[in-house]
Amino acid sequence: GECPFLLLLGDHLYRSHTHQSCVQQLVDRYSGCPLVGLRWTCSDSEDITHLGAVNGRWDDKSGLLDITLIAEKPSVEFATHNLHPPAPPSTAKSPGYVAGRYLTVFGLYVLPAHVFKILRKLEEDLQRSGKPEVPLTPALDRLRQEQGFAGLVLHGERFDFGHPETYVSTLQSFARPTASSAPIPTEQSP
Repeated sequence: GECPFLLLLGDHLYRSHTHQSCVQQLVDRYSGCPLVGLRWTCSDSEDITHLGAVNGRWDDKSGLLDITLIAEKPSVEFATHNLHPPAPPSTAKSPGYVAGRYLTVFGLYVLPAHVFKILRKLEEDLQRSGKPEVPLTPALDRLRQEQGFAGLVLHGERFDFGHPETYVSTLQSFARPTASSAPIPTEQSP
């Protein structure tokens, strides 16, 4: 079909900081343009080399980021020179913003079915060159060039458990209660 779909990375878990799930936050803001969930990430040089990151211009009206650059696991030098987005407008309600941070990919996307045509074309090109795997990022960048791409800073956390060290830290994080999961205090009778 030609319907848009939700893509969640299989080695990630998501925890919302609001009553709305991270997926619901993203779906509610989808308006036909490809959309990716984002988060602000500290400018720790080592982190950025393991993440997908974006840059762009904020749309004052919608509060979304109009993505102009997508980079997968960029070098520290590339990130330093190309991946520091401008401060968000007040309409963005951008949790976690601090100057100097990067906007990194949350692992949640709403994409049009057209991305499969792009992936098939990239796969054909890669097979001719002998490369075994079709990476998603070049397909997303092609989609950005053809249709535009927007980003929404989500109110929540994402946990990558695709590696042993991140698997353990994910389990530890989920073992601790959060403010949103803490029991609601009840009034005591006199």
